[in-house]
Amino acid sequence: MEMQVKRVKGVEGLKAAYENAVHTVSLQGPTVFGQVINQAAKIAAQSLSTNPTKYFVLLIITDGVLTDLQETKDALVRASDLPLSILIVGVGDADFKQMKVNG
Repeated sequence: MEMQVKRVKGVEGLKAAYENAVHTVSLQGPTVFGQVINQAAKIAAQSLSTNPTKYFVLLIITDGVLTDLQETKDALVRASDLPLSILIVGVGDADFKQMKVNG
């Protein structure tokens, strides 16, 4: 799995990164989020010791159904106390019902 890390500043930087990604990223399976969330959490955790005022946003753009649902849930729980927000944007006509989890 290849993960593209792009650091941007502020909401405008995030919006620009999204607009660029929508037009340039090629989406393919399998769809795994756990590893990506763990990597983002590692970056956020490391920054706490050097710059506790930084905040991170992980933007995941997906066109498919998760193949690692339990790993993703576990990664989200582990990352929940970090300065990190995770935005998941579903594109295309896939069935994204699996991503709605209650409780």
